[in-house]
Amino acid sequence: MESWKYPWGYSKRVAGEWYLELYGGDSDDLKGRFNKLIDILERSIAALKEIHTFQSASISISLLGEEILADGTIKEENYLEFVSIDCQKLEDLVFSITQKVRPYYKFFITNIFIDLNTSIQEKDREIILGDSANFYIGAGDYAVINEKTELYLSYSTFTNVWLKNVCGNDYVTLLDNSEASKLNLPRLRKFLRSLEQNLGVNIQPGESHLYSQYLDKTGFIFD
Repeated sequence: MESWKYPWGYSKRVAGEWYLELYGGDSDDLKGRFNKLIDILERSIAALKEIHTFQSASISISLLGEEILADGTIKEENYLEFVSIDCQKLEDLVFSITQKVRPYYKFFITNIFIDLNTSIQEKDREIILGDSANFYIGAGDYAVINEKTELYLSYSTFTNVWLKNVCGNDYVTLLDNSEASKLNLPRLRKFLRSLEQNLGVNIQPGESHLYSQYLDKTGFIFD
């Protein structure tokens, strides 16, 4: 936008973050581990679609050999970091990731990074705020015999449109943002509740650059 006329804005600083942890499968069961990861991704995308569209995505892939080290770790032969996923929309992401890893025989995905555009509601229109949120899945760095894998998921928003009052450019003055918050905070809450329900685990608040005192498990709270 050429002239920003709103009290709210966005940047790469985290306005709000939420995370979840859940079981990711047996560490050495590579097929089962991949299927579990894909299932979690599909459930996450079902929630993300409520307020987001796709911007970009990448994954990192650990390629394994046959040797098992003394500590039970299956030896890694190569590591492919930040592999770009060719995709146009969230609905196609699972298929695109599946196609990307098809050439590999013995592997697991260590993480998935998804950059997102955010749907912002105004009285009479919708604004699509580009590259204003991200979703991350960390799926473990090792394949170890007889161990379990935990998945770490985090969602971050880089816009403060959800908040009733937002910090001005001096980071001291509070600006009234009640109109935008009234329209958009319920949508954020609905999305976070959907994410929690779809994954079947409790969501937890993480970090916020300026608004940590308002952060709660399904959005932001105010006195």
